[in-house]
Amino acid sequence: MEEINTGLLDFLNRSHSEFNATYNLKKILLDNGYIELKEEEPFNLVLGHNYFLVRNDSSLVAFKLPKKLSDYHFLISASHSDSPSLKLKMCDDVISNNYHKLAVEVYGGLIRATYLDKPLSIAGRVIVKENNKLVTKIIDVDKNLVIIPNLCIHFNREINKGIEYNPQVDLMALISNDNTYKNSIKEAIKRELKVKEEDIVSYDLNLYNREKSTLGGLDNEFIMSGRIDNLENAYLGIKGFIDSNIDGYIGVYSVFNNEEVGSSTINGADSDLLINTLERINLSINKSSEEFKIALHKSFILSCDNGHAVHPNHSEVSDPNNLCYLNKGIIIKFNSDMAYTSDALSSSIVKSLCENNHIPYQYFYNKSDVRGGSTLGAISLTHLSILSCDIGLAQLAMHSNYEVAGSKDTQSMYNLIKAFYSTNIEIKTDEIKV
Repeated sequence: MEEINTGLLDFLNRSHSEFNATYNLKKILLDNGYIELKEEEPFNLVLGHNYFLVRNDSSLVAFKLPKKLSDYHFLISASHSDSPSLKLKMCDDVISNNYHKLAVEVYGGLIRATYLDKPLSIAGRVIVKENNKLVTKIIDVDKNLVIIPNLCIHFNREINKGIEYNPQVDLMALISNDNTYKNSIKEAIKRELKVKEEDIVSYDLNLYNREKSTLGGLDNEFIMSGRIDNLENAYLGIKGFIDSNIDGYIGVYSVFNNEEVGSSTINGADSDLLINTLERINLSINKSSEEFKIALHKSFILSCDNGHAVHPNHSEVSDPNNLCYLNKGIIIKFNSDMAYTSDALSSSIVKSLCENNHIPYQYFYNKSDVRGGSTLGAISLTHLSILSCDIGLAQLAMHSNYEVAGSKDTQSMYNLIKAFYSTNIEIKTDEIKV
């Protein structure tokens, strides 16, 4: 468990945007001998080898091919690389009263107040011109660069009664009061990447909380970090995937961008990324369309995204009959409107994997009078009709820029993902063997 958490914290501390996270996942795969494919080039796959591809710098699909394909089907896990954040608009500084401010817009269902009164910096990707080509650079400025100050209580005596933060006004980020600069972000990019300002073409940049990811609590029972939702599952998923033993079938690990804003993008779960990759695998290993359809029917998807632990001060917002706790294992997520894909059949497979491998699990339901969120499992199924179950880990303060999870739960998720990929799950119309 200690090794898993050390690796997770290191990953979180280096993954301050979806672009940085995907870059770091790619590096993990390369370090483990995976071969990178390009979508614009033919797939020339060889059984017994491992491959991956990246789309738009922020989504990734990796897969393991067995030495002998004796039971053709896919075991797939899916998570997402993005988290709610403040994204920078591309414009010059907003200058007033000698303050240089950055214009931002809200990405996803962010808890806005969590960005105020703390040191922030920028991370993401920058497109630059190099030798008449457009080149992507992944960037993370390791500096306390900006801050969003609250209005002091002396000028807002009602602040402790609650305030609605207007992103156009209240969330402007203070970066400088030096009148030398017209565009402070381009100046920061220029210094970080050592490029000319005129060669900076465009960028996708997030503001992030500079506070480090860490263990906490009396016995280090908590993980405290930004972007736990959902980089925790992205990291634990790739570790379990790499460490698994796949024999006779194909294991697929996928991470999508833009889950927090509906997934309907070129690299979201609602894109053709996963189905195209599976179809191209099928063609490259010389399987027919009929064999592919049979393989899909025998396949399974684990949709991995976190859920809500019972809150220490607000248990009334949770379903009293299905309370989920930190450090009590995997959560299996249910929703009668099918915002989650779990049903009796698919959840039975996950429960069997947990019980066969001594992994604790618990059920998550929203209160019946509370509308919950959705995740990428159901969206993926609009392109792939595969049996699926939604799982995750319990956490607190979801969509804050500093969240809390259980440090013991990480081992449970790693063990489940590893067991999932290492088990030849046999799915037939009349019976399932796990």
